[in-house]
Amino acid sequence: MDILQSLPDTLKEIAVTPLDPKYNSVRSNCFRVGSPALVLMATNELQIKETVKFVSHLDEIENTKIPFSIRSGGHGMMMTSVNNDGIILDISHYNHIIVENSDKGIVRIQAGAIWGDVAQVLSPHQLAISSGDFGDTGVGGLSIFGGIGLMVRKYGLTIDNVIGVRLITGTGHILWADKEHHADIFWGIRGGGQIGLVTEFLFKAFKITTNKEKIQTPVVSQRVTYQINSILYFIKEWQDWVNKSSVKLTSNLMISKNSDKCYRINANNLWCEQESPKSTDTFNRAKLLGYIDKEKTQELSYAKLVEAPHIPHTGQDAMYIKNGMIHNLSEDIVLGLENLLEKSEVLAIEIRSIGGELNKKPNSYNAWSHRNVKWFIAVWGNRDDANKINKLFNPLLTKLDGVYGGYSSDISSEENKRIWSHETLIKLKELNLSIDPQQIFTCKR
Repeated sequence: MDILQSLPDTLKEIAVTPLDPKYNSVRSNCFRVGSPALVLMATNELQIKETVKFVSHLDEIENTKIPFSIRSGGHGMMMTSVNNDGIILDISHYNHIIVENSDKGIVRIQAGAIWGDVAQVLSPHQLAISSGDFGDTGVGGLSIFGGIGLMVRKYGLTIDNVIGVRLITGTGHILWADKEHHADIFWGIRGGGQIGLVTEFLFKAFKITTNKEKIQTPVVSQRVTYQINSILYFIKEWQDWVNKSSVKLTSNLMISKNSDKCYRINANNLWCEQESPKSTDTFNRAKLLGYIDKEKTQELSYAKLVEAPHIPHTGQDAMYIKNGMIHNLSEDIVLGLENLLEKSEVLAIEIRSIGGELNKKPNSYNAWSHRNVKWFIAVWGNRDDANKINKLFNPLLTKLDGVYGGYSSDISSEENKRIWSHETLIKLKELNLSIDPQQIFTCKR
């Protein structure tokens, strides 16, 4: 069947085919080169709705499932926002950001926006939303899977700050969901992934105030590069430092092994408030954790910190990532990570401090199943070594408390069982079938 011949007139004007000069610039995401039969570059909600109905119609008349992906920012590590031989709905131009009530922090954001641009719009209002740590990350993907942001310990997950969504079902119906309307969908869409297609989010942003004229939404950023001989000793001291610090602090580590057998640790520490004696003391303590190669501390606007570079996506990042979360970085966990770094397939290991506000919500708050965790671990390798990395990481998985789906390159059914509790997974499947009976959304987990 010729998909283009069947396309409604309302969608032909936004269609990009393999023969179109623009095709190579819209076929891929950051992690994967796609070869879709058609890309639809939607600019309004009607076009998004018509695309969903068109895909549903194709599935019915063809009696087969047409690969269908939704791409907002295109930075998702799952790589499912592109496909081969199917249809990609690109909503990156559906990206308005509206501050509806500055005093109350009520912000309406269309799903195609990216977080760096959101920060720029919110900053003059002294508002921020804890999101990803890379400005090109899309609002749509992050805001349905979790969002372990730079201020997660103080303000929780990105999904915890969603107070309403506008959603298109698999049958093409539009509905609004919040705690009073379609409460089951509102529960599931925050952490449950692709349940329908969210076109718009309503957020409760938080204030970061200052008495300084030149900096809006001030934060203090510290970047430290350590050279160490023992991961076990360093992580023990680092974990203790974070645990004894204010939840205003978030610390992320990227660990790799040098050729001279020592380890290089790049630490990104963030204090989500303006500079103070407390922040200075906290960062001074970070300097005592190990031998320092480089260190820089600066106060700057949060919007500057997560500024979006707007990098074109050409499948340029060949990474494959496995992750897990845990309540305590025990000695056997750290030794397991050290052992992984000995393997040639493992390029680096990432450890993030989470917990804090995240831990204060009950597991039933939304579809994020693991509210007891305090540390996030990710293993980075090349996607050509995906099977080897899975095999290497599996022994560690048995000791971890769960997986963050939005940061995993593994989209297998086995991985799904680690992302959600059994009860949550059953509930999500039932919910998904109720609003997407044909199961047209292939970019869900």
